[in-house]
Amino acid sequence: MQARVIEFANILRRNGIRVSLSENMDAFRALELIGIADPQMFRNALRTTLIKRTGDQKPFDELFDYFFLGIGQALDAVDRKIMEELGLSPEKFQEMLEQIRKLLKQMEGDLSDLTKALLNNNRAELERQDALDETARYLEELVAEVGEPSTRQQSQADAIARRIRDRSLDRVS
Repeated sequence: MQARVIEFANILRRNGIRVSLSENMDAFRALELIGIADPQMFRNALRTTLIKRTGDQKPFDELFDYFFLGIGQALDAVDRKIMEELGLSPEKFQEMLEQIRKLLKQMEGDLSDLTKALLNNNRAELERQDALDETARYLEELVAEVGEPSTRQQSQADAIARRIRDRSLDRVS
């Protein structure tokens, strides 16, 4: 969870909210004490430890909702819309999904990690993929600002990216 809090703090910073390293540490300590089981207490702990200015509370709430809840709510909305358009009950919809899973399992080697996560309704993996996409966009912005890296810099960056990806995959496994 610490990695997710750090990612969230980085998003807050990119959106103009000042978050220091000590505030990140305060957030970790608060979460150790209260845990993450209660979503409202989780939100309040992060708001209390990461936000110091009253004017930052509204952007915090919007970013929190998107970052921690956005993907799950979006998936639920898509499921409801598909069921409505097809005229299926939740039970029939699940049966249809199971048939699709069986068919796709035969071609599993050809599916991307994102597709597998979507098919298995693996929200943790979907959020991780979303975070990786956000990191990739951020790195592209940095390259645009700084310029194209030299061959040596590129190979170093590739090595660092592999380490980050490997560590992320280790945490998910």
